Amino acid sequence: MIKGSVIAVRDNSGAKRVKILHMLYKRRNRNARLKLGDVVNGPVKRHKKSRKVKKKDRVIVIIVISKHKMFYLDGVFLMYNLTIGVTLKPNNAPIGTRFKTPVSRHFKKDHLKDK
Repeated sequence: MIKGSVIAVRDNSGAKRVKILHMLYKRRNRNARLKLGDVVNGPVKRHKKSRKVKKKDRVIVIIVISKHKMFYLDGVFLMYNLTIGVTLKPNNAPIGTRFKTPVSRHFKKDHLKDK
């Protein structure tokens, strides 16, 4: 995923698709793949009506599922066919109250706050 790519958002904040404009916490490689826990921001391209987030709103998104392979210490790896994110407030609390995608326990504990 590079600048200009569109990723799916799976929560009830109202955003469906977000265009990547900037990686907030980027790695050394400029065109690195988005991995679990990367934070990006950009405008909403598609949205649901009568929700918290509207079209063209600039939102922060954290990646919860990635196309990139995730290797675990016990030898298991996970790979999905989509890159999916969840919208965040500036204090790292999620905008939506429900996630419509599986999120691992260690990810919730390390990256998301309950505020």
